[in-house]
Amino acid sequence: MLVRTQMIHKEPVPTVRSRFDISTMMAKNVVFLFCLFVLYACRQSPVRYSGDPVFPDTDTLQATLINADFIFDFPRQIALSDSLLVIRDVGAAIPGEPAYFHLFSDRGDYLGSFGRRGRGPGELLESTTLTFDRNGTAYAYDPASKKTVCYPLHDSLPCPFREFDMRQALPDSLVRQRYTRITDLLRIPAGDFLVIGNNDFLRFGIYTGQGSVRPIWNTYPQLTAMGTPAEVWSIFNSSAKYRLAPDGSKLACATYVGAVLDCYSVDNDRMERIGTYRIYEPVYKIFEGVTPTQITRTDRTVIGFEDLDVTNRYIYGLLNGCSQGAYAYPDRIVVFDWEGRPVRSYHVDMPLCKIAVDDKRGVIYALTASEGEPCRLVRFDLPDE
Repeated sequence: MLVRTQMIHKEPVPTVRSRFDISTMMAKNVVFLFCLFVLYACRQSPVRYSGDPVFPDTDTLQATLINADFIFDFPRQIALSDSLLVIRDVGAAIPGEPAYFHLFSDRGDYLGSFGRRGRGPGELLESTTLTFDRNGTAYAYDPASKKTVCYPLHDSLPCPFREFDMRQALPDSLVRQRYTRITDLLRIPAGDFLVIGNNDFLRFGIYTGQGSVRPIWNTYPQLTAMGTPAEVWSIFNSSAKYRLAPDGSKLACATYVGAVLDCYSVDNDRMERIGTYRIYEPVYKIFEGVTPTQITRTDRTVIGFEDLDVTNRYIYGLLNGCSQGAYAYPDRIVVFDWEGRPVRSYHVDMPLCKIAVDDKRGVIYALTASEGEPCRLVRFDLPDE
């Protein structure tokens, strides 16, 4: 007789140790998954932007025309040194005397031009932001020739000049970092030069006029939830404005693509971020196949700061707010304190492209930007606070 037997399989009872190991493993997995979730959530969470600022005080300013005769080509900056106005113009406004800089009195009288175009001594192929030392000497950086030229404006024009050859200014450690370059150079009034770089190997540095550049700050603020670091670099190198306070103690950086105001304290040896104030989110597209990464505007891009000027107390800007597809020059001047708080806005009676602020005399100088008309040099008298 065949007897059928049934094998009964019994699961082993976990020991106390195996239960502990399983619990530990599960806890580690939960922690790991939680960390991934947090990282993903932080990556996906939007960076907050305020939108158009609300100013506690608004006023209206009327322009006074102070020069209607001079023909500007493509002005990029008004710089103020004591009672002198210097217009940085990328076009040749004077036949036979192509120059980057045109000098005016504070009454609008044309005094002459300097900074000839060319490859010779004292000449420039390009010109970036014009800055001054405490003696009124103007400094211009030429990224094409990799040199800085200084012009003492207290002398009669044509003024003498000195040059700093900057072809060897980047140390070997930065030269080895591909595509690292100096995009601008700002004179600290009582000190050295503040260098503006183009990536996180060199964002801000110090140059003494002799020797090499020393990086002092290399981080950028987060601007979008998914943007790469290279995209952020490109935003801050796409028509952004950099301005030092007259005493050299603070720096304001304002973007043109979107509106981000990034502010720092400066003491010649180090920098500290005061704050980053996000107004309009940068919207852009990336040039395909271009290295390093470069961004460009789209019809949906909101234009931020058309121009910027700063005093020791306030930050003044031509804040646009229109889209690239419906572009128009701004007809308001906005004021922030160095903590990023909106202080006041001024509605003006014509669109503007450039401003310079004389807070001692209570005057804003500006260049007009009316459609189909040449730029005019005007002034606005500020009301008493």
